[in-house]
Amino acid sequence: MDRLLKLLNIRDGEARRVFSLAAYLVVAVSTFITGRIQRDALFLSQFSKEDLAFMYISVAVMVPVPALLFARIADRYRRDRLLVTTLIVTICLMGVMRLLLLTHARWVTVLLYNFVEAYGTFLILLFWTFAGDLFSSREAKRLFPIISAGSVVAGIGCGLAVSGVVKAIGTENLLLCQMVLLSIAVYVINDVGHREKIRLRGVVVREQGQARTTFKVKNQAANVFASKHLKIIAGMTVATFVTVPLVDYQFKVLVKEHFTVMGVVDTDAMSAFMGLFSAVTGVVAAVMQLGITGRLLERFGIVAALLLLPVSILGGLFAMLTAVASAFACAVFTKGAENSLRYSITDATMQVLYTPVPSAARGRAKTFIDGVIKPLAGGLAGAAMVLLVGPLALPITSLAVVAVVLVACWIGLIMLIRSEYVKELLATLRKRRLDFSDHSLVISDAATVAVLRERLIGSDLVDVKNAIELCRRVQGHDLSPQLVQVLDRPDRELQRAVLELIAAQGAREGAAVDPERLRAVFAGPAANDDNSDNDDAVRAAAVAAWCAVVDAKTVLQAAPLMTTGSPAVRGAAVAGIFRHGGLEGLQLATDPLEAMLADDDEAVRFACAQVLEEIALPSLHGPTAMLMIDASPRVRAAAVVAAGAVRAPELVGPLLDALKSRDTVRAAQLALTSYGDSVVAALERVLRAPREDPLRRRHVPRVLERIGTRAAFDALFSALLSTPTSSRLGAVAVSGYVDRTVDTDADTRRELARSCGRLRERLGLPVDEVAVRALVTAEVTRHYQLLRTIKDLGIVADDPKSSLLRDALDVRRDRSLDSIFRLLAILHPLKIIETVQGNLRSTSSTARANAIEVLDNLLEPDEKRALLPIVEATGELREADTVARGSATFSRVLERGRELYVLKKQTPAAWLAEMLRGDDTWLVVCALQAVTELGLAGQVDVVVGHLTHPSAIVRETALRALGVLLPAREFVERCAGAAGDDDVVVARSARRLLAAAAV
Repeated sequence: MDRLLKLLNIRDGEARRVFSLAAYLVVAVSTFITGRIQRDALFLSQFSKEDLAFMYISVAVMVPVPALLFARIADRYRRDRLLVTTLIVTICLMGVMRLLLLTHARWVTVLLYNFVEAYGTFLILLFWTFAGDLFSSREAKRLFPIISAGSVVAGIGCGLAVSGVVKAIGTENLLLCQMVLLSIAVYVINDVGHREKIRLRGVVVREQGQARTTFKVKNQAANVFASKHLKIIAGMTVATFVTVPLVDYQFKVLVKEHFTVMGVVDTDAMSAFMGLFSAVTGVVAAVMQLGITGRLLERFGIVAALLLLPVSILGGLFAMLTAVASAFACAVFTKGAENSLRYSITDATMQVLYTPVPSAARGRAKTFIDGVIKPLAGGLAGAAMVLLVGPLALPITSLAVVAVVLVACWIGLIMLIRSEYVKELLATLRKRRLDFSDHSLVISDAATVAVLRERLIGSDLVDVKNAIELCRRVQGHDLSPQLVQVLDRPDRELQRAVLELIAAQGAREGAAVDPERLRAVFAGPAANDDNSDNDDAVRAAAVAAWCAVVDAKTVLQAAPLMTTGSPAVRGAAVAGIFRHGGLEGLQLATDPLEAMLADDDEAVRFACAQVLEEIALPSLHGPTAMLMIDASPRVRAAAVVAAGAVRAPELVGPLLDALKSRDTVRAAQLALTSYGDSVVAALERVLRAPREDPLRRRHVPRVLERIGTRAAFDALFSALLSTPTSSRLGAVAVSGYVDRTVDTDADTRRELARSCGRLRERLGLPVDEVAVRALVTAEVTRHYQLLRTIKDLGIVADDPKSSLLRDALDVRRDRSLDSIFRLLAILHPLKIIETVQGNLRSTSSTARANAIEVLDNLLEPDEKRALLPIVEATGELREADTVARGSATFSRVLERGRELYVLKKQTPAAWLAEMLRGDDTWLVVCALQAVTELGLAGQVDVVVGHLTHPSAIVRETALRALGVLLPAREFVERCAGAAGDDDVVVARSARRLLAAAAV
């Protein structure tokens, strides 16, 4: 099983969801296929071909109307419950239909025809919406093809099964099989919904919190037809869904004629044939989807993939018109091609056409095209059939003539989409709407590459720049001739971009660049002073490109450049010879690299760090480590970046130290991320070390979040759960200290919670909800305890003696609430929690009320009872005049805290004494200030102990407090040693206070 999951790229925690949804598709699509076979067989046995034409119009009207009504309530309920309800209603209606069929009334068959199309559309549409709720966009790209394989399995299995079953039970009783299949679907969806209830509830809450807009066809049409790219897609949709019903109609009529003997239609034989036909076309579709679609798109591009279906249909239509084979055989071939190709290659390629469209516009465009244009096209096809086979009384083969014309238009539109697709890609790139970070876009078809060649030599500089960036995604084609032409342009940025691209792709097969052309760039005349930096960058890029395209022996000719010229050029030469000069190049470049390492010029050492990054050899960890402690912040930052490329285990420790410096923390986080799972154990040790530097530990969760693997999440989650238990968190919240062996770094806890929430959302991993809820409860307790402390201290808003302490406690209260939301984001959808939290900070009472309403729908009852009083009072408690002791809001919230938790109550002096013993530096300072202003002489001994505190600001504040609390003589006796404090400011203050006391 593990090998299968790895082969299918299904990760931990995903298998049950994926296979459950695939199982649903098997039974739901089997039901739909069985229903279509049954309704077609019954209808064709009772009605004429003229009547069949009207059914296409009927379906075009009957399906969209309930869909629009259904859309009004679709976002109000959990999708699993909505789907289960729809399934149960459908099963009941199927039972009614079976009873109605006993009447043998013709209108029942008409009703059944529309009913099958309606429930099939609903069950599949609802399912994919439901599946979208369960997976992120990145998960969907990876897993939806596996889930959709259930449709292929259904097509094959159901087709074969129907052929045998129908002979045993009859066509009418196929409804009973459908009812059994949908009962299985009810069980599957109910099981998935129960396991994923938190995620599904979050989706409903999010959609309820969004502003609802009325669907207006006019507005949607204007949006679609404003883009030529989308207009062509819409035209292709019309051509497809007018042609397909014509082909379907021909097929059904000719099948009826084939199974009519002496004026009597053999209904069961016709059902068996259609089942076998479905199975065969399902097998072909599976082969296409799994073995051909991807290779076809990669090798020949979108145009070839899109042309396959219309060309196949065109071949079948021409065969019918020229009587190459019987009309029945031609209809079977044409319909078989449509069944096999439309649901595999064509549908997959059509989704690719939407890729360059911005995400918001993409959703609206697909909704309008699939929800409005597609049904209208089907209705138009039905009207054409009614006209041709009704009043005009033309033979059935005459529909082939109309279909040929439509297919020709279809092919013409496909040829137009080729250039528009590339134009849309370039426009998207210009507006920075595409994200290439995951290297998901690959350009390999000749047509797209031809357009890029044209853009590279075009006059629009913006287009040229964008085309260069797209060239990085080209595979299997040599664009060197066009890229070299860009070097003749005066724009230095374009030259540098091309040279960097050639350097990156020089070793690739087919990258034929004349080395002399590159040599001319870096061996040319010296640059002007005003543009020297820019020219040096271009010359350095030219050296790198030249080294990449020449052979190992020739590259040694760049040796003189390693000791002359600008630092950038020297660095490019050293890196180029080191990388491409073979063993002799390694020996030749070693001394120049060491010289750069020891150079007094900062620019040369900076270039040396860039060389180390370019070479990226783990054996060079020594020079990299030396530059990581360089006197220059710029060099240190560049060396940290190089350490990320070198990825030597010996550099992990220095990189962890680099997290403590503001100059290198960002680069160190990214560098450690590049080590992946190999560094997770070291990062976890930092998190768990009780006496670890807080600055270093605080940045570790971000690194693990960026690594983004299951091992990284486990390390984060384990560290989060190892924080103090709820019974002690109340004291930690106020004093910042209970026992110095306990982790009291609240900022690290908050970072852990945030990174856990984000990574859990990205990976879709299950978590120990009980443990997380215990942490939420502990943090809520902490918050209530802070309010209790404020109450006990008697802090009044307008009392200047307590303003500093009040502000400090308010900040900690805000941080506590932030921690609560970060923990909730581990249990609930991250975006919803972040949106709610943002709105709770709003000055608008309406925005806060809406956020609270979302929480009321999202949280479990116990969570709501504890948290909502805090959240509801947040806005009011921010106002100074309501924080005072005796405030109604304040008292109401505290009353709820007393109901739920055991809160510690102390005198003001006891609370201040506890704060003074804490590790929260700023809270200690505030407590010292409060003790001074309130004249609490009983705290003198504790205050004296702070004269040796690690923080200089605490020592200075303690001195000032003792200057007020102690008599002059005692002050001199107890504080004389402070005059020799290591900190200049503290020593100066001590000498001044001691002098004043001596007087």
